[in-house]
Amino acid sequence: QQRATRRPFTAVPINAATAGRMYQLEAIQRVCERFEQNHRRALLVLATGTGKTRVAIALCERLLGAGMARRILFLCDRRELRKQALNAFKAYLPDEPRVVIDGDLDDDDRAKNRVFLATYPAMMKCYAAFETGFFDVLIADESHRSIYNRYRDLFVYFDARQVGLTATPVKFVERNTYRLFGCEDKLPTAAFSLDEAIEHQPPYLVPPAVVKVDTKFLREGVRYSQMTEVQRAQIEADQEDPEAVEYDAADTDRKVYNRDTQVRILRNLMEHGLRDATGTLPGKSIVFARNHTHAKILEEVFRSLYPDLGGPFC
Repeated sequence: QQRATRRPFTAVPINAATAGRMYQLEAIQRVCERFEQNHRRALLVLATGTGKTRVAIALCERLLGAGMARRILFLCDRRELRKQALNAFKAYLPDEPRVVIDGDLDDDDRAKNRVFLATYPAMMKCYAAFETGFFDVLIADESHRSIYNRYRDLFVYFDARQVGLTATPVKFVERNTYRLFGCEDKLPTAAFSLDEAIEHQPPYLVPPAVVKVDTKFLREGVRYSQMTEVQRAQIEADQEDPEAVEYDAADTDRKVYNRDTQVRILRNLMEHGLRDATGTLPGKSIVFARNHTHAKILEEVFRSLYPDLGGPFC
């Protein structure tokens, strides 16, 4: 059927509204040229923030339009990334029916959908329930080293054209990843680095700026023997054995969730963080906690500091 209905890529222009930057157009064109030369795999190395997902969606649209694909599998690292990808497909490829794979699909879902989205772990549990030729194209987001080691069976099982997407700089991509996607070492199908994105005029990305904020506890640790009378009274009210509170700086970072430190962290972000479009609140921000317990403490402290925001804001 593909041989009978295939259209040349020249008859299917790339949707510039989805991916219209020069490096995005080049990446899509190189993948299409590679497929036209009967290669089955390709690897794109694009810096974070340069639109990997939009490149993938524009590529899907072109492959579908050219009759080279009828069903596409888009694999993600985590559920949150799958959710973001699903929203992006809804926005930029709204006419193509899509479904999330959380387990085996019924016949109706298999028949009516064109774009299938799944996390690697979810797909590993059910891939054998699909025929090896069920998907025409497999797109692997965040195709870093673990794919070759942990999820390689997916790429061996499905007889589909395969495209790897990664933000890992060319020099750090594992040799196995190049091999998995049919490329020579350090020679991906297309690449656009962080430096290129920053140096472009006008720049597509800006370099990070580091602002270091710490407290005396974080620098020197938490020691009952060195506390003021007020601090000792505070800790005596909270601890059964206050004199046992003798943590150095390393222990403080691992074991102690000091409320005052959490307050300073959050206030610093709220007062000095980069602002959103309105200029009244910080822009979209991510706070890396030590573990889940620490993350919950940060959320609780935020709610107590900013009860008017609370809820979905944090």
